[in-house]
Amino acid sequence: MENVYGIFNGKITKVMPSQASKVFEGVILIFHNSDVTTAEAKYINSLFN
Repeated sequence: MENVYGIFNGKITKVMPSQASKVFEGVILIFHNSDVTTAEAKYINSLFN
């Protein structure tokens, strides 16, 4: 995340799906930097539920 933050100084959400997501059996890791508010994080997380 630091290398992206060095280029873009704003709100960043990183989404990393697993390979098994292709067959709807995997997990998705979601990471928000400290600039993303709790409300924004909840909204983004809800998109993947």
